[in-house]
Amino acid sequence: MIDITETPLPPAQNSDPVDALALAAQQPRTRRPKANLAKWRARFVVLVMAGAAAGGGLAITHAKSQAALQLPLDTVTLTAQPIPIEPAQAGQLTDVLVKAQERVHAGEVLARMTVMRAKADGKLVKSTATITAPSDGIVSDDPQPVGSALAPGQALVDMYDPHALTLVASVPLDELQHVSAGMTATLQADGLPTTVHAKVQRIVPRVGNSVPGIPSDEAEIVLQPQEDALVAQLLPGLQFHGKLDTTSGRQNAKGGVYVGR
Repeated sequence: MIDITETPLPPAQNSDPVDALALAAQQPRTRRPKANLAKWRARFVVLVMAGAAAGGGLAITHAKSQAALQLPLDTVTLTAQPIPIEPAQAGQLTDVLVKAQERVHAGEVLARMTVMRAKADGKLVKSTATITAPSDGIVSDDPQPVGSALAPGQALVDMYDPHALTLVASVPLDELQHVSAGMTATLQADGLPTTVHAKVQRIVPRVGNSVPGIPSDEAEIVLQPQEDALVAQLLPGLQFHGKLDTTSGRQNAKGGVYVGR
C-alpha cells in the first residue's frame, strides 16, 4: 500500500495581500522602546519633585532653627560715659568759652574764674584761674553760667569721648544662659540707613533687689560698636533695635549665668 501524507506548502510569494495582513496581525507584538522611555521619564520627574519637596522642607526647618538662635533686642541705647570738667580750686565764673555739643581738645581753656590766693605774707588777693578740658571730647550740655560759684567736685559741665560710646540693652533672665562676651549683634536705627554691628562686651551683674530702669526679670548687657568712625558721629541716646546671634562669639564660652574664676 502506498501512504500518501499531505505536507502543507509554504505560502506563495504572490498570495493575497488581505491574507498577509491577517497573518501579520496574529503575530505577537514587541514592546516599543519609546513607551519604556516615557515611563522612566515620568518616574524620574516624580523622584525629582519628591526630592525638591524634601529639600524645601529641610531648608524651612534650617531657617526656623537659625531664627531660633537669633535673640531679639528690642531697645538698644547708644550710651556715653560722662567726663566731668571741674575747677582745681573754688572760685566764681567770670568767662565761659564753650557751649553744648562743641568739640574740645585736651588742655583747651573752657572757662575762667576769679579765685582767692594767699600771698607770701598771708594776705588774700584775687587771681584768675582757668578751667581746661581733661581730654578730647564733646561737651554734652550747656555749662554753668557766668557768676556761678564752683569748687573742686562741682563740674562746670560734662563732656564725653565719642570714640568710647557703648550700646546698652536688656535681656530676659531666662535667655541669659545663651549670652556670652564676644557674640555679635546686628542693629538698625530709625533714620539711619546703615546697619551697625556690635559685640557683647560684658553682662552687668544685678547687685541688690532692683536696678533703676531695668525690670526685675531682665539683665543689662553692654555691647561695643564695631563701626567706630560711624558711631562717633551719632548722638548718645539714639535707640536701636536688632538681633543677637547666639552662635557667634568665643567657642565654648560660658553663658551669662556664670561668673567664672
